[in-house]
Amino acid sequence: GPGDFPLNAAAAYAKPSMVQQRADLLTANQGRYIEGGAVHSVNFDASVEQVQVCLYTDTRQLNAQVELLNGPNNFKQKFEVFTNNGLLNSLYVVFNSPGAG
Repeated sequence: GPGDFPLNAAAAYAKPSMVQQRADLLTANQGRYIEGGAVHSVNFDASVEQVQVCLYTDTRQLNAQVELLNGPNNFKQKFEVFTNNGLLNSLYVVFNSPGAG
């Protein structure tokens, strides 16, 4: 159906400007430590247009799922991330938020 794959994506190593943007994000905002196997949710207002997500480790494996939900009965966007070195190959993405559910 039309909701099966609502996202087009590509991946590449960050260009120097993006590397600096990730570093700036980490120093300007307080992060949250999340233990392996834990579930962490963040709610935000429907007026928010974009959400920044940065996941990294201190050289350990990074194995995570990121879900972007738009209410309890709507389609969710789910992303699975794995890398052997979560510092060298961290994840930094900006999602367009789905709006009101």
